[in-house]
This record gives sequence, C-alpha cells and structure tokens, in this order.
Amino acid sequence: MLSFIVLFTFQTTAQAVNVNLQYSGEAETNGKLSDLNQYPEYFIGTETRNTQIIIPDEPTLIMLNAALELTNYLSNISAYNKVKLLKESQVKAIFDATIIIGQENQFKNASFNKLIRKSKVNDGLSLEIQPITLRQSTKNVLVVTGGDDAEFEKIAVLTEEAFIQQLYGSQLTISNMPIIKKRTDLNLITFKNMGIPSITLSGEKMSSDIYSYYIPYYPFIDMKTSIHLHLKISEMIQSSQKEKGNPLEELVLLVNDVPHSINLRKVKTERNGDIFVDVPLSKAVFTKSAFIQIQLTANGLLSNPEKWVYIDDSSTLNFHVDKQTVSQFTFRFFPFPKIDESVTIVVPDQFRWSDLITVYELLTINNTLPKITLVNTEDVKTNLLENSHVIFIGGKKQHKLLKDEVLAVHYNDNVPDLTEHGFFNVSEFAFIQNNPWDEDYALVVFDAVNSTEQYVPKEFAASLKILGDNANIVVNGSGGKLHTNEAQVTEKNLMQKLTTNMLDSKSFYLFFLFLFAVIALNVYVWRKRKKKK
Repeated sequence: MLSFIVLFTFQTTAQAVNVNLQYSGEAETNGKLSDLNQYPEYFIGTETRNTQIIIPDEPTLIMLNAALELTNYLSNISAYNKVKLLKESQVKAIFDATIIIGQENQFKNASFNKLIRKSKVNDGLSLEIQPITLRQSTKNVLVVTGGDDAEFEKIAVLTEEAFIQQLYGSQLTISNMPIIKKRTDLNLITFKNMGIPSITLSGEKMSSDIYSYYIPYYPFIDMKTSIHLHLKISEMIQSSQKEKGNPLEELVLLVNDVPHSINLRKVKTERNGDIFVDVPLSKAVFTKSAFIQIQLTANGLLSNPEKWVYIDDSSTLNFHVDKQTVSQFTFRFFPFPKIDESVTIVVPDQFRWSDLITVYELLTINNTLPKITLVNTEDVKTNLLENSHVIFIGGKKQHKLLKDEVLAVHYNDNVPDLTEHGFFNVSEFAFIQNNPWDEDYALVVFDAVNSTEQYVPKEFAASLKILGDNANIVVNGSGGKLHTNEAQVTEKNLMQKLTTNMLDSKSFYLFFLFLFAVIALNVYVWRKRKKKK
C-alpha cells in the first residue's frame, strides 16, 4: 500500500486564488473536481473536453520527466490531441481539466506560485485540489508539488493503476513510495490485459470480435510462441465427445488470420470443468504488422444454444525471447525487446519539448512506459549509460560523448555522412546499434542534417514504431517518405553467414586432415614395430 498522509479535507469555503485568466471550456459535464478519486476520469480528454498540464518555463529535468510521463499517460487514454503540456508562458486560458506541477518561486505567474505555496509540504509529494478564480467563474485545479525536486520521481502515483485506485480525499501527501514487485512473467500476457474479455460462443453467436494488441518487435524467428487457452464447454458437447455421427465441434483460434484448430471432442476436462489447451503458433503468424489480431470462432454447434464454449480472460499469450539472440539491434527490435528494461534519454542544451513528447509516445507499449532517466548531455555520467538502453536527441555536434569510431553513421566535422549508406536529400534520420557502453543494450540516435532544434518529427517517429524493417538506419526523405538500409543489412548478414559456413567447412576439412595424419602415423609406427619383432 502507498504511504499516504491526509493533511486536510477540502472545504468549499476555502479561499480561491485569483489567476486572472479566462476560462476556455465547456460547461461541467462530469461534476466539479472535488476528490482525488475522480482521477483519471476527470482528466481524460474528449472531443468536447480539453486537459492541460502546466509547468514552469524552465523546469528541472526531473520535473519535466514527471510532467512528460503524466502527459503521456493521460494522452493514451484520451481522445487524440486533447491533452496539452504547456509552459506557463503558453497559457492563455484555463481549460476544463487543469494540473499545475512545480515548486515554489519557479513560476513567473505570482498566482501559480501562491497555489504551490499553499500546497507545499516539507517532505513528500503533495497532490491537492485547489479552487481558483477566473475572470468569469471559479474552478478547481489539481496542484502537484514536492518538498524538493526528487519528490517528482513519485509521479507513478498518477500513472500506475495499482496506485491510482488508492487515491482519495482532496489532499494527499505521498511520503514513501512502495516498491512495485517486478513481474517475473513479462513474456506472459493475459487476454484481460490485451483487452480481450471472457467470451462465450454458441450456436447463436459463433464468432468473437477481432481484438488487436500492440507488440514490440522481437526476433520472432528465434522465438517460441503459444497461446494457452482456459476453456469450459457445455455438457452437451462433453456428451457428444463419444459420438461419431454428429458434426465435429471445433474451436478455431485465428491469429493474424492464421487458423489454429482445437477439436473440442478431444480436449480433456478436469474435475471442476476447466480445460487448458496449449496452442503453439507458427512463424507465419508474425508479419511486419505491429499488432497481433486475435479472433475465436466455433464450428459445429448447429445453432443449438445448449452447445457452447467459454473462453476465460485468464488465457495467455506466451512468448520466450532469448536476449542472447539480439547480437545486432535493428529497428525490427524497436522500441526495445523488453518493457522492463530502463532507458536513458540524453538531451542537448537546446531542445524542443515536442521531441521529448514524441519519444515518450514512441516508447509507450500498451500505455506502459519503461523507467526513464532524463539527463542533459553536460551532466551525463558513464554509469547512466550502462545497464540501460540509451537515446540521444541530436547527434555528434550536440553530444561530445558520441565518438565517430563506434557509431553506425560516420560524421565529417560533425556533419553526418549518409551517402556511404546510399541516402541523399535527407532531413531527419535515426540509427540504432548496440550500446557502446553496454553491448547488451541498444543505442538510438535521432539527428537532422540541417541546423535545427527539432530532431524527432511526430510522423517520422510514428512510422518507426510500425516499421519492422531489419534496418539500422532510417531516413526521413523528401515529402516525408521513409527510406531504410534493410537491403544492405540483409546482404551483410548473408555474407557473414556464408563466411561463417565456409570457415566451419574449412575447420571440418582441417580436422579431417589432422585425423587422417594421426591414423597414418599410428599405422606407420605399428608397422615399424612389427618389422623390429
């Protein structure tokens, strides 16, 4: 459980802070914000409802990371583009749902500083609902502040479901964050977590809906994958298991349109009626699509309501990835093979928030972010680059740590040379390779050819997530068209494989010659000894 300290209960008579801004939104449709148990529903952006998160113009990177994680979480459960992260200087009006994040005296707006001061605590992260007076009306906003900068690392209280369910009252101070027990079954996903509910198929309804679930790219060719089904079947189907004349009752599991048949007459029913069936998935199931689509269909039920099959939402998708198979990272593995692996993002002195928002969206898998450390290039230490995937925003010109001799893309006087990889007329580009500071992890660099502060255009990043190419360089060409070096990588891998096979053949040939020489020598010595006798 979270360590919460309830400091007070908000009263409607509390003095409101006048922020001298106009209200820009619809009339309250889901009641006034008064209790933290209204989170996140109250802050979900809809077609008619906007959400804004306001932070100081010059936040610390820890605070910015917290604001980005919160923005990313609410964006993923909201209508498109309805959640905005704003610097205070960008705020022209107060939207329907507003969250203010900061520390005392960081804002230029005196009213925002007053809100922070009223919510400030000496120790812990404070969440408080406060009233504000606008030019036309009064609204309540959520204020998030902390005793010091490190408290913002507890932002998971607003992004992790296990914590969100425990929010209550109008003011909470989170003094100690519990450690979330790490899952040991990260390669096991339940139907429920995939958005697939428990389903009953019968003669009246023989097919389920089609369910899609985003999966990161894995080296599928080296992966064993299966679906473990938890079923129950009606007594009529059980009694027909011995019959031969009736049509066969069958459950068909369609995965990316590849059918997998389960003969319901041959399944084994346990005493409590549960049936467990393991369905291995063929390699043909996995294409370049970033989504896995699942549908269940029942055959042979003859429109009979007494014939049914129940599929429980505890059924699982199981896959095993051997990390050692990732000898060379490509964008086929992007965002990254495992969501539980941490990511360090290194930013230059000058960068756009929009680039970071895009990268956070890119790293999100099923509304879950990995643990992210955000650090400035001047402050980064080598230990932060170990035991972690690393992303650099900007290239060699912006980051002294990037050395030409270890990069997949070479730079001439800090200018990227993409012509050697067959590219020209490039605006932005990205490359992925093994992390030079820790070969078990990946290094990704987002850079641009021309002088700019934008390195990760939204459309370019969105294309990377669904690319699936076995390429380590992707460029954003003219007209926003993507080009990759997949052909070069494939050819290089093929040549390496052929060379390895030749070496293996040569080694076998040498071993055979050595063995023949040993046998010949033994025969010679034996004959010589025989003559002496």
